[in-house]
Amino acid sequence: VTVHSLGRVVWDKPAFHNKRYIWPLGYHTSRAYLSGVNPEAQTIYHSEIVEAAGNAPQFVVWAEDQPEVMHRSPTSTGAWTAVLKQAHAIRGKEYGNSASGPDFVGLTHATICMLIEQLPNADRCAEYQMKTWEIVDNDNNIPDDGNMDPVSDNMQPPSSNEVANTLMQLK
Repeated sequence: VTVHSLGRVVWDKPAFHNKRYIWPLGYHTSRAYLSGVNPEAQTIYHSEIVEAAGNAPQFVVWAEDQPEVMHRSPTSTGAWTAVLKQAHAIRGKEYGNSASGPDFVGLTHATICMLIEQLPNADRCAEYQMKTWEIVDNDNNIPDDGNMDPVSDNMQPPSSNEVANTLMQLK
């Protein structure tokens, strides 16, 4: 997942966060996945969080090889499930599951989660439970790579290289 923009935290509208996630307005990521128009190729998909009517987030996913088609949903899972169904259909396969939208947009990635939690007003999201991060030390030594482990969640710990690469991509 490449982060293009972390967006901004909308703390005063409850629909923009819940216990597990903050959905920043303007958040924009991209990732490679199977094309929905060419069964022999992959393409880059962009995921964005915009504001829908009713002061709620709307998740928009579009492919670089088909930019005129916007998959919109009130959930990231809904938008990405539409993408997966289309990509599987042109390959003659049925996609019977739903996608993990938070995974596809990068919201379960520990580095991205940490960066979102550091945005202004993230601490003001009433329902969101901030993660507690601590240094992992399996041999009573502080690891050289700076790996962190979220105490309150099941995410994979980021390496210092992942944090640095994410920050560089944001510049």
